[in-house]
Amino acid sequence: MVPRPARRAFSMFFGSLVLFGVGANAQAGWLYVIGSGMLGVVVAGFVLPTMAVRGLRFSRNVSPMCRVGDPISVSLVCRNESRSVRGPLTGSDDFLAESTFVLPNIRGGAEVILQHKVVPVRRGVFQLGTVKVASGAPFGIAKVRRRFEVASPSVVHPRWVSLSSFPLLEAASAPMESLHERPRRGAGMEFFGLREHRSGDSLRNVHWRSSARGARLLVKEFEEHLASRLTIFIDNSEVVGAEPLTSFEDSAAVAASLAIYALGAGHPVQMFCGHDMVFEPNKHQALDWLSSIEASRPRSLSHLVSDAETFRRSTAVVILPSTKAKWAEAISAIGILQERSARVIAVVLSADTYQPRSGYRESELFETLDAAGVVVYRVARNEDLRECLQAPCLV
Repeated sequence: MVPRPARRAFSMFFGSLVLFGVGANAQAGWLYVIGSGMLGVVVAGFVLPTMAVRGLRFSRNVSPMCRVGDPISVSLVCRNESRSVRGPLTGSDDFLAESTFVLPNIRGGAEVILQHKVVPVRRGVFQLGTVKVASGAPFGIAKVRRRFEVASPSVVHPRWVSLSSFPLLEAASAPMESLHERPRRGAGMEFFGLREHRSGDSLRNVHWRSSARGARLLVKEFEEHLASRLTIFIDNSEVVGAEPLTSFEDSAAVAASLAIYALGAGHPVQMFCGHDMVFEPNKHQALDWLSSIEASRPRSLSHLVSDAETFRRSTAVVILPSTKAKWAEAISAIGILQERSARVIAVVLSADTYQPRSGYRESELFETLDAAGVVVYRVARNEDLRECLQAPCLV
């Protein structure tokens, strides 16, 4: 909180010295009075702004969960814990997105609530937000700035879109397999038959009418519900573009959209990124995990796929930027997945749109992936994500 003098401070200080000198030579007392007044204004101009930012306390009320691109309301509460008036102040709040504000005079013990809207531009898990205030009142002689770290736990989920379709592999759609030709006992919803009650069976499944006729306790059985698994691999070994509009941020958005669609269709999901992974999350757990992943712990795509468990009759989605340095690695990783009888889909983020004039020849990558029997989707920066994921790229 060290005051920073303005040009006006130097002008008035040297002006007061000149008046003192002239007054001493001319024996003019009124010049002493004016010079003393100017010097007093300079001193007050340093002291009063310092007092104006003392005794303040900030808190912030914000939604604990939001999504990139969705406006949210933020309430910034400033309380004056001193006994005297504080203010006026100018300030800024950099939580999620920077916004400015003006604080009026606040009486001792009173508080002021400032409401504003912000649009998060980057996903992540946030704990603190900085509030900066400044005062130069009342003379503008010097300005004092002060920072406050305000606790504001909030999770910003990646931008995601609702999909109406995506070619996930169904359990019975793999070649040479006919899983549903014969019903199987399991934990599904379709009625399968009756059997005698066993220890541990829930009374909710007892078929009371049949039990009464047969003079023995019978329970209902249901058909097994078979759903293929969706495995999502996010390549974090190379990031293209400048924050916050990077290929990695859009990779998280793609993964979120696909995971939500798969979970809604009844498919279990598992996701891998670098050294982080999540198994069979629900919707909120998947979004929270995607909010926390970073590119700071990179791992090659081939190593990521090699160490991950991929199930038969499953769909594997590989999300990667179209940088030529990663082509061989991507083909190697996809080959590993195909050896495991997984259907492979590649979502390629067009590197040229994130880093203009980069010279990536992504058409060659698309042709190579198509020749390997991979369904390819192309995602470009600033294009509608839903449209990009609704139809595969035609090579």
